[in-house]
Amino acid sequence: MKLTPPSSREPAVDPRTGTFSRTWLKYFQEVFDRVGGVSAELLGLADFKGRNQVLAPTGFQKFPGGLIRQWGEASTDAAAAVVIVFPTSFVRRCVTFKCEETGVTEASGITFSHGDLTLDRVKVYSSGAGTTNAAKRFTWEAIGY
Repeated sequence: MKLTPPSSREPAVDPRTGTFSRTWLKYFQEVFDRVGGVSAELLGLADFKGRNQVLAPTGFQKFPGGLIRQWGEASTDAAAAVVIVFPTSFVRRCVTFKCEETGVTEASGITFSHGDLTLDRVKVYSSGAGTTNAAKRFTWEAIGY
């Protein structure tokens, strides 16, 4: 039985709360149930090693069943923007992308937004207090399939 992801018109993450939608959570649960259920005996340690991952400050992990998690570090430029090229391309869709400022000990008033999200890259913008002519360092995470 083929799994069909929810409609691309339904956002995977609620922009107000940052939480996954119930429909997408159900879809991801079905993917993980399949991996843990019927085909679990076919999985081995090799499915989680080698070409399926790059464990580095900027890297990715490909899970059996098709889910891909990617992460990294970057800085915006003097124009408060940067294009991030993912370490590996998503096959069908990037479901969620988020980033968070690094190197601050208290709330700085900096917010990050993104646009031009494709299977292999995303453009990130910083805004708020102190973003003019200054690089803002951040970590990012992307999940898709």
